[in-house]
Amino acid sequence: MENRIGQAAPNRTATSKTTSALRQLAAQPIGPRMPGRPKTRPIPMPGRLVVDYYDWDLRQALSPTLDEVATGTLVTAYGTITNVLRLSGGRAMVVLSSDDGNSAHVQLNADTVRMVTPALFRGNRLHVRGAVTRTSPNQPAGIDGRGVQVEIV
Repeated sequence: MENRIGQAAPNRTATSKTTSALRQLAAQPIGPRMPGRPKTRPIPMPGRLVVDYYDWDLRQALSPTLDEVATGTLVTAYGTITNVLRLSGGRAMVVLSSDDGNSAHVQLNADTVRMVTPALFRGNRLHVRGAVTRTSPNQPAGIDGRGVQVEIV
């Protein structure tokens, strides 16, 4: 049956089936306990690179993600160079990524860049030691690279 415009009338049973299916889906609990739902890893993000540091208060070495470490703490990180951005004054910003996709922004001063320029390319492995920095609370934590070692792959 057609309406005044000449189009077929909507199928009311299909619409009501869709609505009831959506209501059932909305009534199910959300979370990892939902049956049949695959367990997923967190979304890779900047600032979640795993770093190593020594906590002098606890007297033990720890390996948290970068965003869990206090600003100014001396950390060591290891990962693959995924991007290099040359900055003014001979400095450089390096994006260091782990195998699971998490990353950290590492700022290198002009002297450090001069020493490792031939090896600052995507795909090379970088071992960096430096202080945790945060420019603002909304931005991910980064590393002010004070010492680096590049492994050419």
